[in-house]
Amino acid sequence: MKNLSWLREKPIAHRGLHSKDMTIPENSMAAFQSALNKNYPIELDVQLSSDGLVFVFHDDTLDRLTALKGFIFEQPSSILRKTTLLKTKARIPTLEELLALVQGR
Repeated sequence: MKNLSWLREKPIAHRGLHSKDMTIPENSMAAFQSALNKNYPIELDVQLSSDGLVFVFHDDTLDRLTALKGFIFEQPSSILRKTTLLKTKARIPTLEELLALVQGR
C-alpha cells in the first residue's frame, strides 16, 4: 500500500478554509483562496443547476447557507450566480471559477 502519511502532515481544507464565525463562508472563493494561501489540499462538492452548470456547493438544498429554499438542481444558473452565502457578499462559485483560481495548484 502506498504511504499515506502525508494525510497527517497537512490539513485538508474541507469546503475550503472557512472561518468559524462564517465571515469567510464554506465553499466561497475566499475560503478556497485561504486554503491556497496555506498550500492546503482542497475538498469540495459539486452540484448541477437546472440548466446544467456545475456549482461548488456541498448541500443538496440551499436552505442552510443561503436565503433561498429548495434543491440547488431546481434553480437556474442565472439565479445561483447571484445567490450569496449566509450574510456575506460571497456568491456560490461555479466549478469553472474555482478551477481558474486554483490554476492546477
